[in-house]
Amino acid sequence: MTTERDNAKHLASIILGADKPHYTTTSSLRYLSTRMVGNVFKDLVEELMPSVILHKKGKAYDEHKALLELFLLNLISVAFSHERLTIQSTPRSGDKIADRFGLDQRKTKRLVDALTSHGLMVREFTGNRNVKVASNYMPTEKLLAAYAEYLYLDCSDFSQYEPIRLNGAEHTEDIPWHVNLERDREVLRQYNAFMSSHKWAKKDVTYRSFNDTPFAAGRVHTSYQTIVNRRVPIRKNTLLDGEPIAEPDFSANHLTLLSMIFDKPLPDSPYDMISDETGLPKQTIKTVLVRLMGARNEQGWSQAKFTLLKSEYQLSNKHSELI
Repeated sequence: MTTERDNAKHLASIILGADKPHYTTTSSLRYLSTRMVGNVFKDLVEELMPSVILHKKGKAYDEHKALLELFLLNLISVAFSHERLTIQSTPRSGDKIADRFGLDQRKTKRLVDALTSHGLMVREFTGNRNVKVASNYMPTEKLLAAYAEYLYLDCSDFSQYEPIRLNGAEHTEDIPWHVNLERDREVLRQYNAFMSSHKWAKKDVTYRSFNDTPFAAGRVHTSYQTIVNRRVPIRKNTLLDGEPIAEPDFSANHLTLLSMIFDKPLPDSPYDMISDETGLPKQTIKTVLVRLMGARNEQGWSQAKFTLLKSEYQLSNKHSELI
């Protein structure tokens, strides 16, 4: 059985050997819990801190140390997502990291200078207002090869979390238009309780996310989904409890399930067949069928039709503006 550490190092070598992600394929600095990391970065942080701040204790020292750990975690995280890390020289007002850790222009410069001077990250793109892209960075082989095992460290605490989020924040109250919210919470809690004893890459709780627009969101998210798979084959080569995994991808999944329910065999390419007969784009047919088949009742059916008509109207207006 391949150990997680060996697997992580192997996947890191694939990342390092791949083409660099496009300069617009970026991820902003985000909060990642350092509670579950333990002493992974202890020696490295102690080595870097004198280059970050002269103080050896106190509030300023603690803030810089927490930010340094956060920068290191983000660098490794974006590597396995095959992205670049965007670090703004001056954090925007209201930025969560800035508010939580006191990140400002001076601290940003100290951290960036320390990480680059020690050969742990390299600037791949200098911020440009004309293309509206901030400076972005990538970890070097020195950092990624040595700390690839982070890939298999827990990203969150399975004993304390909220399975529902609204506008990016944990949400413990009701959502007026979603009558089955408590059912969702219970399903997610049961699923997370079951998964908590297992080990996989970027292990994290699974949650469902909504926004203020009724019926327009509600996807299920977990950190595992952020691991790159198409541009570089990483996610499908990770391990579950030390064993290889597989990601089945069924062609025309919704139609296939429907055909099995009614015991009606489908042709090899059902969407292509409908497209040939109607002259409509394949993606349009798929969008309509998936949306309508997802309706639970008459109200859901009406809502699905309304959403599709609204999308058609917006798309038509957009095209007319371009003509």
